[in-house]
Amino acid sequence: MTMLTSVMTLADSLRVKRAAILHVGDVGMCHGANRGFLELAERGFVTCGSVMVPCPWFRQIAYGLLPVLPRKIRFAPELAGYDATVAGLDRAGLAVVDGIRGTLPVAAEAVEPGYRKLVDELPAGVTHFALHCAAPGDVEAITPQHASWRTNEYALFASGVVAKWCSTPGVVPIGYRELQRLWCRGTATKAADL
Repeated sequence: MTMLTSVMTLADSLRVKRAAILHVGDVGMCHGANRGFLELAERGFVTCGSVMVPCPWFRQIAYGLLPVLPRKIRFAPELAGYDATVAGLDRAGLAVVDGIRGTLPVAAEAVEPGYRKLVDELPAGVTHFALHCAAPGDVEAITPQHASWRTNEYALFASGVVAKWCSTPGVVPIGYRELQRLWCRGTATKAADL
C-alpha cells in the first residue's frame, strides 16, 4: 500500500484495478442482522459493517467507525458542499471511495441475476456495497415490507456465490481497514509537514 497522492486513484494506492467493499449496514437492529453479519464475515463473504447505535441488539456487537464518502452520490443533501468536502479530502491525499451500490429492492427471483450484473459491471476503482444482509428470524417482524430483500441478500451471500463471482473478473474484496491505514498515513504525513 502506498500513500495516496493527488494524481493517484484510491485503487492505485491499494494496488488493485477493481475492489469492492462488501459492507453490511444496520448491524445491531435485530438479532438476525447481527447473526447474518457475523456468519458472513466469519466466512469471508463480507468485509465490514456498521452498527445502528440506538437499536436493541447494539450491545451484542460494536466496532470502529470510519466515514464512508463515495466520490459521487446522487442523494447528498447539499451537493455543492458534499463535492467541496470530497475535493478537500482529495487535496489532503485522504482516501475516498469511487462509487456506491446498495441492497437491491427486488423479488426473490431477481436477486441472483441482479447481484451478478452488479459484480460483472463493476467499474474500475473502489466501490462501497451498502448491504443489509439479515438472517431470517426477527427481521420479518421489524420491517415486514423490506425483510425479504434483507434475507434474500443474506442467503445469496451465504451461498458463497458472490465471493466466487468477485474472484473471476478480478474484483478484490476489501474492508475499511485498508482505507483507515491510508487515512492514518495521510494524516501523519500532513502533521509532519506542519
